[in-house]
Amino acid sequence: RARHSSGSSHSSEAMLVSAPNGPESRGRCTRAAELPVGADPRIAAGGMSDLCWATEFLDKHHARYPQRKEFVYYYARVLAKCGERVKARSLLVSAVTTLSEKPWYWSALAETYEGEESEKRLAFNCKALLCGTMTDEKYLIGVRRSVSESLLAKGMLAEAKHEYELMSKVASSKYAQAKLSDAAFAGVQATSDNTEVYTQYAHLAEGIAFENLPWLDAVVIDRERDIRGEATSTVIGMPWRNEFVTVAAEGSRFPALLRMPKGKAVRVRVIESHGRRILQAEERPGEPWDVYPSAVGIVTQVNRDKRFC
Repeated sequence: RARHSSGSSHSSEAMLVSAPNGPESRGRCTRAAELPVGADPRIAAGGMSDLCWATEFLDKHHARYPQRKEFVYYYARVLAKCGERVKARSLLVSAVTTLSEKPWYWSALAETYEGEESEKRLAFNCKALLCGTMTDEKYLIGVRRSVSESLLAKGMLAEAKHEYELMSKVASSKYAQAKLSDAAFAGVQATSDNTEVYTQYAHLAEGIAFENLPWLDAVVIDRERDIRGEATSTVIGMPWRNEFVTVAAEGSRFPALLRMPKGKAVRVRVIESHGRRILQAEERPGEPWDVYPSAVGIVTQVNRDKRFC
């Protein structure tokens, strides 16, 4: 693959493009993407070289390989390093509508917000922590570090300490262990869980990422249960293109829906990607079953002994 039929050699760039997920191209893109935002790339050995190469390489070829979703991820991250945060944000917002369960896309979005937009940075990192698809804590160190610093800046010491405690359990996080010995945390009792905080801020992140998708009125129809009878997802019903359809909302992603009664009025944002998927859901004002289709029926038989008709 590194030679033409005539026997002449491709350029090194062409070789990388012919194998877009090859170890050399992936390695250089990764090194460029991991450079600190806003810092001089030369602080890392070869940083400037990797950043320039990755920016040009991904700019030319990210649209050429749409099946390589990591191209968009890397391209957006190197754009953020170059100060083109708005362009990076646009690429990532498009990506999270189809890859909303991938935490690294949400954390990359967080990198595009700085300074006065620190609230949004916190929101996108909280959304990343709620995805639940990253089970190895060592890969969440960077996200938790950013979240803990944001919480500390907001004076939420108990919540910040909880994040540092989680990081300190990962052997490589000497940073977190040092932070826990800071005088600011003396006598502070860490929270036992920050899920409520994540959920609060993740709602802001979803609103920003999905703002161009319409809200659709819907109702809670039923629950899907496992063999033990525990509810695992909520069945949502809604009018969709002249018909009434149902979509399952995973309980792990939408725990609030599991607590709502049947017929409850809600609204959802939905995308069609390998079937319909709910991206966002929340309660709305409305009567029970208000969008559920009605029909005229006739009672044909009554069984008073068994109490049904």
